[in-house]
Amino acid sequence: MAEAAARASPAQAKKIVKQLSATSPARMTIESGQNSFHYIHLEGVCFLCLAERSYPKRLAFSYLDDLQKEFLGKFRDEIPSASRPYAFIRFDTFIQRTKKLYPAAFPRNSNFG
Repeated sequence: MAEAAARASPAQAKKIVKQLSATSPARMTIESGQNSFHYIHLEGVCFLCLAERSYPKRLAFSYLDDLQKEFLGKFRDEIPSASRPYAFIRFDTFIQRTKKLYPAAFPRNSNFG
């Protein structure tokens, strides 16, 4: 069951991101089985994480706030000219470091945190 959920998560995340528009809520939680997707949509960028449903929303959004502040602080001017999907891969180091500050938040095998 957990493996099936882990496989379905990337497709669900892609669907969430594709449905975002300028009129989408800036913050939202979408529940999916035992997990919840939390996102912040700001300045044309979606900051998304997948956490266990029981994980406090306040902490999930605190994590996303940390990511969006750092990302926009460093890369705001580069966003309009980004031409490839992984243009900001160097931000992954900050994501991984920040993720460690929020223990037990993200399901095993999750790449969404």
